Amino acid sequence: MNRCIRLGLLALIFASANALAVTSGPTSNPSRAYPPSCLSAPLQEGPAGPQWSANLTVPAYEQRTGLVTDTEVVLVTLWRVPCADGKSALLGMFTRSPSNAGRSDVQPLFPAFFANEGAATNENVRVAAEPNTYVSQIAYGTPSAADVVFVFENLAPGSGEPLINYNNALSILAVPVEGSSTLFTIPAYDRTKYAAASQPLPLTGYLSGNYFDPAHGGEGVEILIGSDTGTSRLVTAAWYTYDATGTPFWLFGQGGFDAGDRTATLTVVYATGGGFAGNFGQSATNHPWGTVSIVFTNCSTLRFQYQANAGLPPGVPQGSGTKTWTKLFGQNGLTCD
Repeated sequence: MNRCIRLGLLALIFASANALAVTSGPTSNPSRAYPPSCLSAPLQEGPAGPQWSANLTVPAYEQRTGLVTDTEVVLVTLWRVPCADGKSALLGMFTRSPSNAGRSDVQPLFPAFFANEGAATNENVRVAAEPNTYVSQIAYGTPSAADVVFVFENLAPGSGEPLINYNNALSILAVPVEGSSTLFTIPAYDRTKYAAASQPLPLTGYLSGNYFDPAHGGEGVEILIGSDTGTSRLVTAAWYTYDATGTPFWLFGQGGFDAGDRTATLTVVYATGGGFAGNFGQSATNHPWGTVSIVFTNCSTLRFQYQANAGLPPGVPQGSGTKTWTKLFGQNGLTCD
């Protein structure tokens, strides 16, 4: 069986690449295996909740000779990450033994993975170190000096492969380049076994957008979530509100957080010395106002707490409280669900 599986891998990679259709604009991935808001890069390292592990003997590449002349025992661990709306993503980790950790002279070869779910038997799947893309893929037989965290994906549209529902009970077959395969039997996703299932969503760019209170039109907040460097992330918020006289007044906040965080606190300022359509100097003057903390209870709901600083000048809005607002609409092709 391993020989037949190996023969199909190269054709599978080319079929997946050719299936990437050219479109007139950004579109959602119809074959995605999990909600895009569930994961961000880099992937979280380590399971929280039920997990399934097994040792796998794989061939090893010797850097000095350029040949595959040895084997190495690696640990393969699979686990689920809770997502929105009762869904989940299936992740895995390819871990070297402590005695081989960090070695680059000998590197184990990454196995292939196949899924059995419902009527789908030994179906080709794609595993990737970066989530939410069509083309990211860890190739079968890639030498790896470091441990690797990856996520299970479906193949791109047009590949001819059935879509795997990773929420259902299924089994995953790990196939080394040479040697015995290992079968992981995974029960259906049960959100009650995951503490993170009841927590707010991780902060990702899919949550960026405009939010408002439907009961109070004319006020809103614009949230932008982006990358900084490495695992660092940035979030900005522009709160369009009013002062005590009913005059429009806006507050601008900025803060940092780490990939995977579910809340962020922003330092908020207000500006003076501006003018209409840029009719002022090089820049307006910013003044400290307070803080705002944000969380997203689901893809369309923002909850934030605000706290003004003490001693603000007369006429500057102040106070503290909690607001819950609704997303106006989603980004084109970047639907959070």
